Amino acid sequence: MKYVLTVEDHYPAGGIGEAVSRRLVNIPTPVYCLAVNKIPRSGSPAALLEYEGIDAHAIIHEITSLLRSNNV
Repeated sequence: MKYVLTVEDHYPAGGIGEAVSRRLVNIPTPVYCLAVNKIPRSGSPAALLEYEGIDAHAIIHEITSLLRSNNV
């Protein structure tokens, strides 16, 4: 099965994941979104991406999990 994974550095509401989901509403393609879901804090860009779970490691983990699941 095909799927789409979006990653954005802000909250999911009104973001690219939501826009992609709306665009694909009539196509049976699951859309998975990684986005900011915690209360903001200060730090370096790398530390903040890791804190929010949207850094390279988190993206690789999500893709690996999707590939291993029976849903994708």
